[in-house]
Amino acid sequence: MIPRKRPYEFYQMKTLAIDPDAIEQGLGKNFLNQLIEPVHNGGFDITTSVLTSNKRAHNLYSKTGFKVTEKKKSPKGIETYELILPATRKRTPKGKDK
Repeated sequence: MIPRKRPYEFYQMKTLAIDPDAIEQGLGKNFLNQLIEPVHNGGFDITTSVLTSNKRAHNLYSKTGFKVTEKKKSPKGIETYELILPATRKRTPKGKDK
């Protein structure tokens, strides 16, 4: 994840990949939960994107609580869903908890 400086109060997750031989063992779900928990509970939104054709990844993010904010299509025709996992609590502009 890439931390963003204020005024942005979110983290952007760029890539999460699981070896095809390890799929369906719960590793992706466990890894994702371990990765996002401290950031999410710390009052930050988390954003990411997933190819619309990657049903397995989209399902994983949906089960974790991510919501689709928009569907995009690149000039080359690649379609993605932009996703967000809203923070569990809000932060003040100075970074102090409410």
